[in-house]
Amino acid sequence: MHRMSLALSLVALTSQGCQIEIGGAGVTSAAVRIQEEATRSETHALELSPSDVLTLVTSYGAIEVESGDGPAELRATLRAHGRTEEEAQAVLERYHVGVERGPSGPRAELVGEPLVVHSGSSHMELSASVDFVAHVPAGTRLDARSESGNLTTRGALGSLALETGYGAIHVDEARGDVRAKSGSGDIQVARIEDEGGEVVLASNYGAVHVRASRARRLSCKSGSGDLRLDDASTEELELATQYGAILVEHAGGAVRAISGSGDVRVRGAKGAVVARSNYGAIAVEGELASLEAVSGSGDVHVTAQAGSRVDPQWRLESSYGQVVLSVPADFACALDARTDYGTVECAFPITLEPGKRRGNSALKGTIGAGGGAVTLVSGSGDVVLKKL
Repeated sequence: MHRMSLALSLVALTSQGCQIEIGGAGVTSAAVRIQEEATRSETHALELSPSDVLTLVTSYGAIEVESGDGPAELRATLRAHGRTEEEAQAVLERYHVGVERGPSGPRAELVGEPLVVHSGSSHMELSASVDFVAHVPAGTRLDARSESGNLTTRGALGSLALETGYGAIHVDEARGDVRAKSGSGDIQVARIEDEGGEVVLASNYGAVHVRASRARRLSCKSGSGDLRLDDASTEELELATQYGAILVEHAGGAVRAISGSGDVRVRGAKGAVVARSNYGAIAVEGELASLEAVSGSGDVHVTAQAGSRVDPQWRLESSYGQVVLSVPADFACALDARTDYGTVECAFPITLEPGKRRGNSALKGTIGAGGGAVTLVSGSGDVVLKKL
């Protein structure tokens, strides 16, 4: 007769209980209701020096860390479930929170062994879970990991390394490198100050939102989710999503924004910009240097504000859409504008190269004093160069 081992992810259970079906070849199907909960709270003092990293690890549970005055301590809430109150309590009694000091600082995690219970010819392993809430001094460095649970920080912490398999990540403020990864959940960070370091944020299935942050390099990636950045100062800004839109507001430094399927909008840029989308519109506005704005299927609109320069070149292109570039009245460049199915319009006087105008669908020549190369191309749409 077959036997089956069932490990329960108890973080998802509620006070209403959960019905587990147990069965298989040669085993009569049965319903097991895991509906009773037992809880216990523990408080542990934390010894933290300025160079320490606090490490918190849980398989199933949320982690919250807040900086401020007062003693450094860790509050842990342990939970266990069973078919009866007595069974849930028996599971809980098998677990405790272990706090040990390692080479980098204190480390806390749930320690214990599952309770094996039998139901007919099958058996189950009932485990406990833990939520952590830590209060630490400002500037504390943190390494927090959960297989399933939200991660939240509040107050000015130091460098952060955060990872959850299933859950959201929220960072209120940090001074140092930040690395945050979620297998499935949104990531929100704000007020990161690390002008010489890196902020790397990644979600396989979720949105990423950054506000009011400073770093040498900022990278945001999502397998499926929107990316949004409001007010960031970086030397390098990299945004990439396979399925989602990208919105950038007020970015200092070079911007690279790429979407596999979604609109890309960059406003308040200052410097070099690369904006691409396979299936979506492109809109870029700011004081521009080098520029690449390319859409596989969507309109491309670029507004170059006063102070923009073609350094070394600009390329605006759409396979199936309109291409529009708006520039100041004193703009100068070497222009190459063309479309396969549409018209080319230019609001500036232009010195044509001999034989370089083909009806209304191609225009090549020099605007003003000339300078860097500006290429405007559409496979199926109008091409327009406008004055602001």
